[in-house]
Amino acid sequence: SATSAVSPDGRAAYLWNPIDDILTRIDLATGETTTGAGAATTAAGGPIAAFGRWLTPAVAAKVLLSPGIVISPDGTRIYALGITGGPAGAELAGSAGVFVFDATSLRQVAHWPATADFVSLAVSPDGKFLYAAGSPESNAGGTATTRPASITVFNTGDGSVRLVAGQLGPGFLTLPGTIAR
Repeated sequence: SATSAVSPDGRAAYLWNPIDDILTRIDLATGETTTGAGAATTAAGGPIAAFGRWLTPAVAAKVLLSPGIVISPDGTRIYALGITGGPAGAELAGSAGVFVFDATSLRQVAHWPATADFVSLAVSPDGKFLYAAGSPESNAGGTATTRPASITVFNTGDGSVRLVAGQLGPGFLTLPGTIAR
């Protein structure tokens, strides 16, 4: 279940494999491909992130991230959602958090742990904030809960969690586009 995005200048397409954490850039003029790999960290993320994990939900049996990859408005950063496996023998998946890549080198420059089971991303028009929607009824690890949907706001400069808006209702929540307006 790969997800894709086109650079703001229209010169490159990016394909993200959220299960294997592989990012591929396709030069649309030449067809040349370049690949980068992500690596998740297990950092706790501080007290705000811990509160977010307690307050907000995640989703089980994730098949579609929409959108699961966004590009900063200036085209320098790629933000992508990863998926982790669920309990042994179950078809559950949790969130591996947000992978941040340099758009030119495809080198991973950061990884931000999940505060919920993220299913959708959007970036602010000025590129200062990344919004991650968490779906209801499971936590970041894929365990079933009764908590409602949420949105986590990250500061793109340092990856800190600026806000966790929880209690957004029982329905599945996705962000409507890659740029939050």
